[in-house]
Amino acid sequence: MTGDNLLEDPVGLDTIQLYDRNAEEALLATLIMEPDRITGLDLEPGDFYFNNNKIIFRAIKILENDEIAIDNITVADQLEKQGNLAEIGGPGYIAGLLSAANGFNTEEYAQIIKEKALRREALSLAPEIAKLASSKDFNRDLGLLRDKWEKLQNSGINDLKDNGNQPDTKRKSRWSVVELLDTEFAEPKWAIPDLIPEGLTLIGGRPKIGKSWFLLQAAIAVGCGGRFFGRQVEQGYVLYVAFEDSPKRLQDRIRKMGMPREALVTFERKWKPLHEGGIDDLVAELAAVDYRLVIFDTLTRSFPGLSQKDHPELIGQCVDQIQSLAINHNFSFTFSDHTRKPMGRDNDPIDDILYSSEKVKSADVVLALYKEQGKSGAKLLGRGRDIEDVDLALKWDPEIWCWQSLGDSGQIKTAEHTDEVLSALASFGKARLIDIARATGINKGTVYKILSNLWMNQKVHKEEIGNDVFYEVTQPYKPQQL
Repeated sequence: MTGDNLLEDPVGLDTIQLYDRNAEEALLATLIMEPDRITGLDLEPGDFYFNNNKIIFRAIKILENDEIAIDNITVADQLEKQGNLAEIGGPGYIAGLLSAANGFNTEEYAQIIKEKALRREALSLAPEIAKLASSKDFNRDLGLLRDKWEKLQNSGINDLKDNGNQPDTKRKSRWSVVELLDTEFAEPKWAIPDLIPEGLTLIGGRPKIGKSWFLLQAAIAVGCGGRFFGRQVEQGYVLYVAFEDSPKRLQDRIRKMGMPREALVTFERKWKPLHEGGIDDLVAELAAVDYRLVIFDTLTRSFPGLSQKDHPELIGQCVDQIQSLAINHNFSFTFSDHTRKPMGRDNDPIDDILYSSEKVKSADVVLALYKEQGKSGAKLLGRGRDIEDVDLALKWDPEIWCWQSLGDSGQIKTAEHTDEVLSALASFGKARLIDIARATGINKGTVYKILSNLWMNQKVHKEEIGNDVFYEVTQPYKPQQL
């Protein structure tokens, strides 16, 4: 085969070859002729050195992810859809691969390719080590370099081989009872601990409620390795696709929020529609950058020209593909979306997402922001597969332009009601439960629980007079500052 660049040898590695064209081409030919052999291969397009081979392997992975049969015709068709068929030299290049095939040693080819990729990655760290000596933020850059080195160590070629009795838990579809009981499953990974896990997250809310501020706050936390609602966040790369924000608005917001220049956040304002090749572009982006968090703000703008009401199946299929992509590539993907108008019923993040049935079934977590009319605070509710139900009271901080968590909203609500009960009781001097309920508008059951708790903690005194029970405060009342 011809074409592509050759790796320069800047440090005298003349005895070590950092690529193997024969192994790359033999593996691609094997996968096209024997596609079942792709199962269990821990390779990414970026592991291939030659650009043509990267492009073809990416097309094969897309076909596998979409559960489309893999052969020379479907691969060529996928390359044409991506606009890459002519770039690699047309169907003739694929035919040349197949004619040159000389064996089906898939694991051996993959090990060679992975080893060469790791050698190149190790070599790429050399300039970063040299730069570290003159870094202005030595500790931060040392931490990032250490993360890259640990990732390189954890990506050894032994990972490509059968790992004894420990199956590939993400790819394996059939399990015996013994396997389930004996397998050591990895703990869930998070972009934001206990809120945004590896996989797909939807965050909904009414227009202008503050979803974009919430997502930008999450992007800064991940990009800087900071804190989010009191949770320590591991630093990683972030891709933020901001369809609705101009560069000036983005500049204004990140300045107000104090995003440092060193934050590992990339903003993109345009993206190909997800149903018209945008997912393929995302796959290519992931091959180039190891993102921890990807945000598309909003879901509606991700499918221009498609009505969610009229095309729920197509949108649902794309969302499902993205969820699988996020799980298989170990990153968190988050869409912002809209919720329906309040209908006078209890809030439920899954039911409240507009046209939710097809979208939410693929989501690992669904979050939603709610705001009461005339109040500055908000409530964040969430439900998911591997998280406890989320119920947080939030407050907007206008000084740092961020949401702040006040804690569990149920506890906050109880504290607010307790404050109202004590205030009413202090104004009465002595009152019955029914009097307090009428004065505060709080239902009698809640008032009874609050008074019982206050009595047990000796904050109120109760006295039976005839058939009635009267309550009074035991000490001067001071309103709580929430």
